[in-house]
Amino acid sequence: RGAFGGNESDPPATLGQARLYLDTDEILTGTLVSIEPEKILFESRITGRIEVDPVKVRAIDTGTAGRVLAGFRDPEWEEIEATEDEITLTPESATLRGGTLGNPSILLGDRIRFQADWQETYGAMTLRLFASGPDASHPSTDVIIAAQGNRLFIGKLNESGAFSFSGDQIPITNNRATIDLVATAESVAVNINGKTALSLKIESENVSGNGLYFKMGGGWQGWNQAGSTIVISDFRVESTPGSVPLRIIDPRAKANALAIPRTMRDRPPTHLLIAPNGDLLRGTLESANADSVRFHANGASLEIPRARVSSLVRLRPPSPAPSGSASKPGEKDAPRPFDEEEETIDPEEEAADPPAAPVVDEEHQRLLAAYDFKVTHQLVLRDGTRLRLDGEGVEEGRLTGTSAILGKCRVSLEQIRRIDRTPPKPMEEAAPLDLVAFHDWHPVLTPDPAIPEEGGEPLSPLIGTEAPAFELSLLDDSTFSLAEHRGKVVVLDFWATWCGPCIKAMPEVMGAIAAFPPDAVTFLAVNQGETPPLISGFLETREWQDTPVALDFNLKVSQSYEVDAIPHTVVIDPEGKIAWVHSGFSPDLKAKLFEAIASILSGAPRP
Repeated sequence: RGAFGGNESDPPATLGQARLYLDTDEILTGTLVSIEPEKILFESRITGRIEVDPVKVRAIDTGTAGRVLAGFRDPEWEEIEATEDEITLTPESATLRGGTLGNPSILLGDRIRFQADWQETYGAMTLRLFASGPDASHPSTDVIIAAQGNRLFIGKLNESGAFSFSGDQIPITNNRATIDLVATAESVAVNINGKTALSLKIESENVSGNGLYFKMGGGWQGWNQAGSTIVISDFRVESTPGSVPLRIIDPRAKANALAIPRTMRDRPPTHLLIAPNGDLLRGTLESANADSVRFHANGASLEIPRARVSSLVRLRPPSPAPSGSASKPGEKDAPRPFDEEEETIDPEEEAADPPAAPVVDEEHQRLLAAYDFKVTHQLVLRDGTRLRLDGEGVEEGRLTGTSAILGKCRVSLEQIRRIDRTPPKPMEEAAPLDLVAFHDWHPVLTPDPAIPEEGGEPLSPLIGTEAPAFELSLLDDSTFSLAEHRGKVVVLDFWATWCGPCIKAMPEVMGAIAAFPPDAVTFLAVNQGETPPLISGFLETREWQDTPVALDFNLKVSQSYEVDAIPHTVVIDPEGKIAWVHSGFSPDLKAKLFEAIASILSGAPRP
């Protein structure tokens, strides 16, 4: 352990700080120095520089080094659907005349502030919050802010796509307004010039990531006249005292990442890496330093710039797949949109009752009991730190005590946001902390995919519906985008190397497709969750090296196409509609697939 920090008052928390989430539910804010297989080196003014056993750390926020959360200097800002001169971007401001300006990972705090100046007396913009991408395929929580004369109108988009006005007309001066959005796990409050204008409930289906997008237009058509210009300045992302930055994870992505397929059972992943935009990568954490994270995934050791890593989650050995319908990835009860069920603490309400504590399960209680540790003080600090201490006393303006994992701690009294003091209690009997994070990231072994009997029934409720859009990496490191093949017939064959019927079906599928011109029919073999080296070795053995193979690592695409059994063949027509589906292998598969493709190309009725 290194020396403690000085006795001067601790500085206010910044969003650039790292955090350790411990098995005792404690959260320590500070600086992540390095990670090695046997130790995590971390520095905090509360503990000094310490070594922590990785087995006792549930998750790590790496900090936001390299991110710029004030102005428009952050490298992730991008212009979308904008023609020349529609958007003018400087480090301090953004001038919007059309199109969309967005950042897919800027929401790293719970508060957004900016100033909006309307250059005319009219004009509207839509704020797309908690989106993972710029278009409507990425769910978001939308707020519309429109000017008409010397008043602002604030509203939201309903499920039908219609605009719902809050009812208040907010007077503004010189066409200028200061806009402040504060988010909790349940809602977003929109404040205009210091007054609440709208409180918007957050629905899980309207959350997909950490992105923010300014889109010109929205609401009543009269607000969207040509020539309107809005200037955004003084933009910044902040964190309220006592809060922890929200980690917004798409519930479907989380469920898929935690579903461990058959091919990973012998060596299951030990960690999940979370990117700033909410993307997930499972594998094994090898090490980390100030510049990069070394992570083993998909058969390779990757060196990832630390700025591209938001959090690292330790995974325990996976549990067997539960029985019933919930065992299928993506069919669990949808979790809340935020991993941390956080309550924002109003700085002006020091005496407010603490929020209701999260519920923890019996397994978690047993883990706490294993530490055999008694608690007298539970603390929430202004920088988001949560501590459970066996308190010793106050000296030189600091509370001293011992943590079961962190050891000796010295906490500046000025930094304490809330304190709960009780007679000594076993930790498992003490009141739960107000925020319990990353406790429900439990991997589960998926059941083996069903393999249909020969002659599997080709009927599917998806026939006639729009084919779900997707992009997947190919075995040769290029990318396949379904949208780029519009106008052609596309044949998808979902498979795995261990699946006997898949191996029998693949030559039949390729044989049927070979009868048609390559410019009319595209073939893609979509592999389910296996690693590139394994797939490449299998293809070489079978002399199928020319087969175009896409890597559906997390089974997202398979899930969107309702693949419940493999092999599974899907034919998409030139208009992007699903025209034919077949599960399993049958001796007449080649003939049936040929007939389906031929009927699409000829315009004849489909089989």
